[in-house]
Amino acid sequence: MGWMRRWLRRIRYLVFRSSEEREMEEEMRLHIELEAEDLIRQGIAPRVARRRALLAFGGVDRHREAVREARGVLWLDQLRQDVEFAFRSFRRSPGFAIGAVLLLGVGIGATTTAFSVVNAVVLKPLPYPAPEELVRVWPAAPETGALRRTFSVPDFRDWRDGSRALDQLALYSDLPGAPVLTGYGEPEEVPSVYVSGEFFDVFGVEAALGRTLAPRDDVEGFNRVVVVSHDYWTRRFGGDPAVVGRTLTIDEQPFELVGVMPPEFAYPNASADMWVLISTIPQESIPTERRFVRFLFAVGRLAPGATIEQADEELDALATGLAERLPDTNRQLTAATVDPLLDVMVGNARRSLWLSLVSVGLILLITCANVAGLLLARVGERRAELAVRISLGAGRGRVVRQLMTESSVIGLLGGGVGLLVAAAGSTAVVRLATGLLPRATEIGLDGTGFALAVVLAVATTLAVGTVPALRGAGDGSGARALTGARGPLSRRSSSVRRALVGAEVALSVVVLVGASLLVRSFAQLQSVDPGFDTDGVATMTMTISGERYPDRETYMQFYRAIMERIERMPEVEAVGSLRQIPFRGAGESVDFSIPGVYEPDPAEARSSQYIHVGGEAFAALGVPVLRGRSFDVRDGPDGPPRLVVNEAFQRRFAPDTPLVGRTVTLGSGEAEIIGVVGDIHQRSLDTPPDATIYVHQEQEPRIGMGFVARVAPGIDPTEAAGAMRRIVAGIDGDQPVTEVASMRAVLGDTLVRPRMLTSLIAGVGLLAAVLAAVGLYGVIATLVRQQRREVGLRMALGADRPRVVRHVVHEGMAPAFAGIAIGLVAAASLVRAVEPLLFGIDPYDPMAFVAAAAIVTLFALAACAAPAARASRLEPARVLRED
Repeated sequence: MGWMRRWLRRIRYLVFRSSEEREMEEEMRLHIELEAEDLIRQGIAPRVARRRALLAFGGVDRHREAVREARGVLWLDQLRQDVEFAFRSFRRSPGFAIGAVLLLGVGIGATTTAFSVVNAVVLKPLPYPAPEELVRVWPAAPETGALRRTFSVPDFRDWRDGSRALDQLALYSDLPGAPVLTGYGEPEEVPSVYVSGEFFDVFGVEAALGRTLAPRDDVEGFNRVVVVSHDYWTRRFGGDPAVVGRTLTIDEQPFELVGVMPPEFAYPNASADMWVLISTIPQESIPTERRFVRFLFAVGRLAPGATIEQADEELDALATGLAERLPDTNRQLTAATVDPLLDVMVGNARRSLWLSLVSVGLILLITCANVAGLLLARVGERRAELAVRISLGAGRGRVVRQLMTESSVIGLLGGGVGLLVAAAGSTAVVRLATGLLPRATEIGLDGTGFALAVVLAVATTLAVGTVPALRGAGDGSGARALTGARGPLSRRSSSVRRALVGAEVALSVVVLVGASLLVRSFAQLQSVDPGFDTDGVATMTMTISGERYPDRETYMQFYRAIMERIERMPEVEAVGSLRQIPFRGAGESVDFSIPGVYEPDPAEARSSQYIHVGGEAFAALGVPVLRGRSFDVRDGPDGPPRLVVNEAFQRRFAPDTPLVGRTVTLGSGEAEIIGVVGDIHQRSLDTPPDATIYVHQEQEPRIGMGFVARVAPGIDPTEAAGAMRRIVAGIDGDQPVTEVASMRAVLGDTLVRPRMLTSLIAGVGLLAAVLAAVGLYGVIATLVRQQRREVGLRMALGADRPRVVRHVVHEGMAPAFAGIAIGLVAAASLVRAVEPLLFGIDPYDPMAFVAAAAIVTLFALAACAAPAARASRLEPARVLRED
């Protein structure tokens, strides 16, 4: 227990230091007074006796340190002295202290923020019980290469009942669209997820209020129950607990609100506000009990002890059995795909996030190199002070400890600033990335992030402080140091600082090459022709209530009334409709054949995208009709079935055969192709146009529809879209509109995620270049100060100002060019890591490498400019007199 007593004594000294010091002073004073009294009794004069007593006692400071060492608190006292001295030193040089702390704070804060994002999205387990057991499941058609197909309800039941490797399996989908809530203020389309009764049991999550949906609810007569998200409950119902148990009117039908989910539950995405049972979908809307109707996704939980491989193998066998038993509907679906749920949720964001973290980590290394350079320069300026300390008896270890204490204070203060930066950064990321990043609502500065900031503060202290401390303690105590002459430390420090600058430049080049590639990639993406003219187009999306307009005739009357009134708007030149407007979703999938042209074998992929259009949709979007004609009044509900296909359809299925006038066989019968139109990037700009069949809305209606209107030049399409919303409200005040926007804004939404990543990495790259330039400026400015006498002599001996400028620039650009060369080589070996994030750009694109080198070169030249100008303005006579 001796160690405990020692530590208690040390703790007592820290807490009651003043009283401990007073006791020690009192003991020493008493000892000296007793010695003096003995001498006085021997007849010695009091003043002489006290002086002899002091001489006999020895140095008071030496005895103080001996007592503290005996008590085991000497090092604590020295640490206190070093900390106090560090702060006094920083007060004398506030610019150095503030700059070093801010540099480290930015580096630590940015790295902690990036790690918090990666930790929340990629590393942290899903917030559900036993998250490693959660999986996503898909039917697969390996012969066609389609490894992730959607489910039908009958297939789901067969898989669920036949599987032993899966403990639970549930369905979900955001189709048939957002239902309309009425009776609580304005009618509102509520973003909803349609689920099977097992959905919440799979996740093992309880409701925050009330209960979740359960399998017992999933039967006719008991299934009109809903659960809402915590955010929607707060936003729409004011957080009123009494709302649980109330009856809501949804799509003109009564539903009981049975529960409110906890804030952290956000599956399948953060926009889900309500969960409704699939069994409430009217069969006339979507015949969910038909095996060929596949639009549902599945999430499951592995049985205890089961593995993903076992589940995959078992479900492959189930799928094969169904394909053999039901060849008409399941012929191609002979396998299954099972993936961990976390991997599916993170998806392509994983690589982007790791790239961001690595880039920001390089920024931290650059800031460390900068601060280490500042400390080296500071040690060089304090050579005389350190030499005096060594001459007075301070050991090398004592000097190292003092210099490391100063570095530690900077590191800890930088860590504190970093925590503030990380807290603000995490909040900003949540605000900006919600809806763009998976699990964005879980991002925050938690205990792991705090611990990382502490570790980074300690690590950076060691990284930036060790070399300057050893250099400072190793500076000899000879006369050169005392007189301020340049000694070995100055030359060695300059070499080390040049090496640090070269490393900074190399790191900044690596980051800038990656940033340049992403910028070039984004420019390529923006230059993609979407296949239509986005300027001057207003859009409006809505889902017409199937309850108030339950049959085709009433629905189409409402639809035609909207189209006619928009068409009569004086600013509208053409108006049409599409089941999904471009970039807001794909169409349906349909199997087909073209007799005599394309008659696929059963194992071949024979599906095409199937999109419903109405009015003058192609004219409104500016899509060219390449062959034949578009839909018109001849293609009404009483006319023969007719279709329009796009050019991608022609290229894929009939590259050498004219299609206009050909008959296509579909599941619903036969139809004639009347035209071929240009390709539209329906899904996104980076996804090639799908082979697409267009069917007229009048011949095959859909209740979900996007309206597109081309407005006259000079008219703001956003204002026209608002007028379209008012037209709907004027016809039916209870019919909500999902969205109104210009097509330019819709296109912009698809670029938000790549723009955010590109802007982030580009900003990090420019910051890296700036920091490297700051480090280079520090080295050159110090060099000019150290070589004032040498430069003065050169100018006195005839060197002109341009020669002095060239000399200084050469001294600065030599490490910069070395760093650029090393950085380009390193970047060339690392660019493959960003290749999956690029669009239309080779990872070894020479323009990216040239741009990175040029940017760093310009920043380096700018960093050399001011010191070079300062050196050229030196007056030789004054410099020599000062020396």
